[in-house]
Amino acid sequence: MSLTNKVIVFSGVVLAVGCVGFFVRALPARAATLALSPVSGSYTVGQNFSLTVNLNTQGANTDGVDLHYLRFNKTYLELKSATPGALYANTLTNVIDNVNGTYNFSQVSSGGAHYNGSGVLLTLNFQAKAIGTAAVSFDFTVGSSLDCNVAVVGADVLGAVTNGSYTIAAAPDITPPATITNLAVSSRASNSITLTWTSPGDDGAVGLAMSYDLRRSNAIINDGNWAGATLVTGEPAPQAAGTSQSMMISGLASGTTYYFALKTSDEIPNISALSNVVSGTTDSPDTTAPAAVTNLTAGSATGSSITLTWTASGDDGVIGTAASYDVRYSTSQITEANWAGASQVAGESVPQVSGTSQTMIVGSLLTNTTYFFALKISDEALNISGVSNSPSAMTITILDTTKPVISGVQSSGAYYTGATVAWTTDEPATAQVDYGVSAGYGNSTILNASLQTSHSENVTNVNPATSYHYRVRSKDAAGNEAVSGDYTFVTASTQSGGGGGGGGTLPYGNGAFLKSPDNTIYLIDNSQKRRIISADAFDSCKYNWASVVSVEQSVIDQYVNGADFNGCTTEIILVKTANDSAVYQISKGTKRHLPSIEVFNSYGYAWSGIQTITQAQLDAYPRTELIKTDQDPKTYHFSTTRVRRWLASSAIFDGYGYQWDKLVIINDTEMAVYPDCRVIKTVTSPDVYMLSNNKRKITSIDAYNTLGYRWEDIDIVSQLEMDFYTTGEPYSI
Repeated sequence: MSLTNKVIVFSGVVLAVGCVGFFVRALPARAATLALSPVSGSYTVGQNFSLTVNLNTQGANTDGVDLHYLRFNKTYLELKSATPGALYANTLTNVIDNVNGTYNFSQVSSGGAHYNGSGVLLTLNFQAKAIGTAAVSFDFTVGSSLDCNVAVVGADVLGAVTNGSYTIAAAPDITPPATITNLAVSSRASNSITLTWTSPGDDGAVGLAMSYDLRRSNAIINDGNWAGATLVTGEPAPQAAGTSQSMMISGLASGTTYYFALKTSDEIPNISALSNVVSGTTDSPDTTAPAAVTNLTAGSATGSSITLTWTASGDDGVIGTAASYDVRYSTSQITEANWAGASQVAGESVPQVSGTSQTMIVGSLLTNTTYFFALKISDEALNISGVSNSPSAMTITILDTTKPVISGVQSSGAYYTGATVAWTTDEPATAQVDYGVSAGYGNSTILNASLQTSHSENVTNVNPATSYHYRVRSKDAAGNEAVSGDYTFVTASTQSGGGGGGGGTLPYGNGAFLKSPDNTIYLIDNSQKRRIISADAFDSCKYNWASVVSVEQSVIDQYVNGADFNGCTTEIILVKTANDSAVYQISKGTKRHLPSIEVFNSYGYAWSGIQTITQAQLDAYPRTELIKTDQDPKTYHFSTTRVRRWLASSAIFDGYGYQWDKLVIINDTEMAVYPDCRVIKTVTSPDVYMLSNNKRKITSIDAYNTLGYRWEDIDIVSQLEMDFYTTGEPYSI
C-alpha cells in the first residue's frame, strides 16, 4: 500500500484517500521502524531458515503497513512461504515472486482499531540455494510513497529500516566412502603378504577418498575388536574410484596366519564400514641360498673392457629369480679366501629367471692386463651363494703412434735475462724448450713431465740484448714426441726494459727475481710480485740463483701482491674427457671425481687448469680408495658407491694390503659430501650388520628394506675389521 492508495482508519470508517490535500489533523513525525531479525546468519545449501519482520510504531497509533517491496537475492535464496502476524486484522497482499526475488505485503486494521507498540509483523521462511552472500532488504526512501510504508491517518511515519545479510556455505558432507568388498591376498613370502582391492570413492563409489586405515591381527577382525587390531603403516593413497590397488605388508613372522581388514576415510572424515576380512599365512623362513654360477666366461676384450657371460641361477638353488649380483675382478685368481680383497664392479646386471643367459661389460680396466673375474648371488633373504668359477681374460694393447700437434707457439715478456714461451697441443703432453744463440740451440729447459694441453715455460740464464733461437717439444703419454719449427726472441738491454708488465714505469720487468731486505725472494710475474715460498720451489724450476737482484723495500713495494709461487711441479692434475663434463682430480696416481662445483671451487682451482684427455687415458688411472682430511687423523676407505668407511686401526689398514703413499688428502668441504658406510658384511657369512656405535645384525630382508638401504650399499669387510666392532642388539621389525 502506498500513500496514493493507502487505506486509512478514522472514526471507525475505512476511507480510501485518493486525492492530495485531504487532511483531518496534523501529520505525525516519521519515527516507526521495520527491522529484519536476525540481521545476519550463516546457513548451508539446502537448509531452511526463518526471518521475522518486526514493527516498532515508536508510540504512534498506526493503521497499517505496506511492504512494497521486500527484496531478496534470488541466486542464493528461495522464499518458500510468508506467514503474516496478527498486528492488523486484514492482510490485503501476500505475494511471493521467486523469479524476480521480491515479496509484496499489505496489512491494515479495521473497525477503528489501531496498532501501537512493537511486534512481529510477519515471518519469512527461506531455503538456501547456492554458496554466497545473500542480502534481504526493504525498498525504502524517506519521504517516498512508492515503497515500504507505515500508515497513520493517511500519512507515512516509517523513519528507518534494518536490512539483513546472510552467508550461505556448502552443505556438509555426510556421505562416507563405499565399503570395500573385494580385499584379497595376492601373494605371500616368508615375512610379507601382499593385498589387493578396488578403491572406493569419496562419496560412496564416486570421487577420490582421502586415506586408508589397514589393520592386521592374528584373530578374525570385526567391529568389536577393530580398535585392538594392529595398525599397518605406509598404506598407499587412495586412487580414483574403481582403481585396482595393492600393498605389501612386511615385517611379519614366518609361518604365521594373519587376518586383514581396512576402512576408508574422506576429508571430513566420514569413515566407511569395515571391509571384508581376509587371511593369509606367511611362508616358512628362506634358508636356501642361490646356486653358485659355474659357467662364468670372460669373453671379448677391448683396451679397457672385458665382456662376461653366465647363466642365471635361481633364488633357492636353481629355482626362481635371485635378488642381486656381486661381481668382482682381480689380477689373480679369485677364491673364497681372497674374495674380500678383489675389486667390486659397479652397476651389475639385475638377475633374471633361472636358466637365462646374462651378459655384463666390465669397464675402466688397464690395457694389456690379465684380469680374473668371479661373482656371487644374493636372494631377498640375504642368502648368498658360493663364489663362482674364476675365468680370466686380457685387455688388448692399443698402440698410439700419433704425435701431438703443436700450435700457437709464441714468446712473451722477454726481459733482461729470460723470456716466457707458450704453446698448445691437441692432446695432453709434456713440455720442454730448446734454445740458443743459433738454430743449433745447445740449451734446454728442465722437462715439465705434467701432461697438459696448454704449456708455458720460462727460459732463463740468457744474456741481455741478445737474439735467441728456440723451439718447443712435447711428448704424449705413449711417448710420441712432436718438435716445433724455429722461433726467435730478443732479451731486453736493461733490467727496467723489455716486456715489463708496468709499461716501463716499474723498475724490473716480468721474470726478474728480487730479494727484499728481509731476504724474501719474489718472482715478478705479470707486473706482480709473487713470493717464492722456499728454496726448493726456486730450484724446482732450475732458476739461476745468480739472477736474483737485491733491492730496497721501496722497490718491492711498487709491485702489487700476486699469488705465492709454489714451484714448477705439482702432484695434482685436473682432467676431463671431451664427451663428459665430469672433472677428475689425479692425485697419488689415482683418479677421483670431484662431486660438485662447490667442491671444485673450495680448492681454489681454475677452470682453465683442466686438461682434456681421452677416455682410455682416464680409464688407465685406478680410482682413489683411501682419503682423509688434513686436520682429522681418521683414514677412510672410499667405495665405488662414494661412501666413506673409517678404517679404525692401522692393523685393519695393513690387513687389506693398503699402501700409505696412496692416501689422498681432501678438504673438509669434499669430505662432508660423502656419507658414512652404514651396512657391512664379511665374504664368508650371509649376515649383514648395521653400523652405529657398534654392529647390529639385520635379521631379515624386510628389516633391511625398512632402513632404506640399497643392496649395493653393503661394504664387504675383512673378519679383522668385523671383529673390531662390539655386537649390539639385533635389528628387527
